Amino acid sequence: IFSETNNSKIFFVYVPDYSEIKNEKINNEHFTMMKKKVEDLNISFIDLKELTFLKQNNPLEMYLFKLPGHLNNEANKKIANSIFKFIYN
Repeated sequence: IFSETNNSKIFFVYVPDYSEIKNEKINNEHFTMMKKKVEDLNISFIDLKELTFLKQNNPLEMYLFKLPGHLNNEANKKIANSIFKFIYN
């Protein structure tokens, strides 16, 4: 594998869909299958829903105007911190 020959590590970053946050629903069967496949490949799985979104009082405030689409600047900072902590802790 390219990453092993280059002494690198691969990370899979799961970013939840807006509707998943708004409706607090996830297709657990698909999510579980996806996570298992990633982990079976020895790829670290970073779940931003768990690490960032669910830790907010109102996760929808992470989106611009609380609408589907782009995340706001503060959300991007929180996500960057979550990924950094995951990788280096």
